[in-house]
Amino acid sequence: MASEDSRRFLDFHDGYLDQLIDKYADNKRDKKLAALCTAIKLRQPPKLVYEVSELTLDGNNPSQEYTLLTTSFKDKVKELASETQIPEERWLFNDIKTPEFEKLHPFVSLAEAAAFKDSGEQQLRELVKVKKSSGKIERLLMDKSSILHYMSRLKPRLYRVYVTAINDAKANEITAKIQEWLQRG
Repeated sequence: MASEDSRRFLDFHDGYLDQLIDKYADNKRDKKLAALCTAIKLRQPPKLVYEVSELTLDGNNPSQEYTLLTTSFKDKVKELASETQIPEERWLFNDIKTPEFEKLHPFVSLAEAAAFKDSGEQQLRELVKVKKSSGKIERLLMDKSSILHYMSRLKPRLYRVYVTAINDAKANEITAKIQEWLQRG
């Protein structure tokens, strides 16, 4: 068993990955995979053409721009792909899941506190703790001199749009079209 796993591990090297990328770059059935593999093969990273990043207070709604992107951009890509003559399979977009600063914060509502209590003490054990000069150990988010005390209420949101195999002029054109679409709302 161990020797079989070792053999498979030894077969996993750069040349092996290059062969897989070559194989899938020529794939006729999955155009999106073929486009991505071709970009990797040619060492052409996707270009970031649009980004929305924001911090919102817990419970507050994200901006209209962020909401429109997360709810409607998937449909808008079809139109943009046609207008810019860039196939849909070369567009990469997603709501990037960003980490929370802390799951629990000093400003928790009663409903949140009850739900948190029911979820177990594992999350409480994972909170960052500091030792004060007095020797007392305190959770960092409870220390009012800590930025984490205030940032723990914030939810980071990030949405990015990338396009593969385009030049800077085309990237600028796409950015302008996305901005125009978002302004019309």
